[in-house]
Amino acid sequence: MERRVTKHPQQMNYTLRFPFRLPLGYEISSLAEPCEFKVDDLSWIFQYKSGYYVLKVTGLDSKAACRDYLQRLWSGFNWLLLKRGVAVKATLTFDKVTYASDPEAAARNLERTMNLPYKDPVDGLVNASMPSAYPSHKNIRFVGGGDPNVIVTTPLSDVHAFLKEGIDVRKDNPSINDKRLQTALELYSAYWYEHTNNARLLTLVLALESMMTASPRHEVVVELLEKWKAEVKMLRNRFEPDSTEFHALESLERELLFKKTDSLREQLRSLVLRSLEFLEHDKPYAIAERAVWVYEQRSILVHKGFLSQSVLTEATSTAKSIVELVLEARYRGFDGIG
Repeated sequence: MERRVTKHPQQMNYTLRFPFRLPLGYEISSLAEPCEFKVDDLSWIFQYKSGYYVLKVTGLDSKAACRDYLQRLWSGFNWLLLKRGVAVKATLTFDKVTYASDPEAAARNLERTMNLPYKDPVDGLVNASMPSAYPSHKNIRFVGGGDPNVIVTTPLSDVHAFLKEGIDVRKDNPSINDKRLQTALELYSAYWYEHTNNARLLTLVLALESMMTASPRHEVVVELLEKWKAEVKMLRNRFEPDSTEFHALESLERELLFKKTDSLREQLRSLVLRSLEFLEHDKPYAIAERAVWVYEQRSILVHKGFLSQSVLTEATSTAKSIVELVLEARYRGFDGIG
């Protein structure tokens, strides 16, 4: 009797390719040639090419495994940031490999149209600046447009005009002497260098907070808080200083003292409203309400860790325009005190 042998397909090996960049002035050493490490059952190969560092991980068993492993890799890059201060700039969105129906013809076409020297038949193409996942035995070519820098040109005439105007606005009181203004300007400057909208939004709100001035609440509220504070203090003194009751009441007393000033939200509303009134803006109340909305989105981002992309984009754009108005008001002489 003939015996049949069932052949099981060999498990396919996949490669994860992850390109990333470092900030100006930072580099990874010892990469004149590709460098390989063994990590568990995987192979990590680091290399530097065309302005990008590239980490290739081979030995994964599927595209899904590649996507999962990139998330784990990002934990490693975040730890690198925390421990060595190296901020990696990269996208975590995978590009889809475009596979060729005729690999030989594809290679010849690339040689003819893109001056890519023929080496072997080309199985597929993918964006060189984005993560990708593909079978390790496939010959994939990586195509990019070079270092994707956008250059915004400012005419020299504008530089001259705004430098002169800025000096004239401040006259004999340079802006650097206004510590609140200088801190806010430094934060606004940092906004332009942040890589993500999350960081940009938080930086812009910090710029606004640095110009906020605590103002007392209405005298009716202050009188009531003073009455409560006296009652809490009287009750606190009935307990031993090392008791939990004493510390709980002491904490409440401090909170009542804090409540004598407006909440951060109200301080922000007041700052924006009065700044725009100082500039004689035609919509101070509407923009002040938008500032409160921005602050609410900031709170959601901080406490929940996420905003939808559309809300994040809108909040960041709105915050930027508000910060610019408040900074201008302060620059022109508004001191933040009503």
